[in-house]
Amino acid sequence: MPRYVLTYFNVRGRAEPIRLLFHVAGVEFEDKRLTSEEWAVMKTSGKAPFGQLPLLEVDGTVLAQSFSIMRYVANEVGLAPSTNLQKAQADMIVDGCTDLASKLIAPRFEKDEAKKAELVEQAKAATPTHLKFLEDTSCNQ
Repeated sequence: MPRYVLTYFNVRGRAEPIRLLFHVAGVEFEDKRLTSEEWAVMKTSGKAPFGQLPLLEVDGTVLAQSFSIMRYVANEVGLAPSTNLQKAQADMIVDGCTDLASKLIAPRFEKDEAKKAELVEQAKAATPTHLKFLEDTSCNQ
């Protein structure tokens, strides 16, 4: 069994689905949670491909990009679909969730209060449509 080290901040964020995959599969991994200060040092050291987190180290090999890591882990622990078509359908659902998440997260980072209020309303308006699509899509699988 490979040694897995998942590196992210002490929040759920982009690493949470990866953590969940490991937990559901009952696979042990080191959950390395960085402070902002530790991340600043790591980022300038060049140890983070693409200069961002999460990272997954697999027996010394570093993987970056949360969705690439999720697909890798799902394949490794036996939770990925078995056919290419089913994998594409799973990717489609993940991409749909990503579209919704970006709408829901955008207001959090907006500094202008008027623009933030507008983004909140856009997210509220988009949510039922996105959820209906995901519900209809996943029910047909």
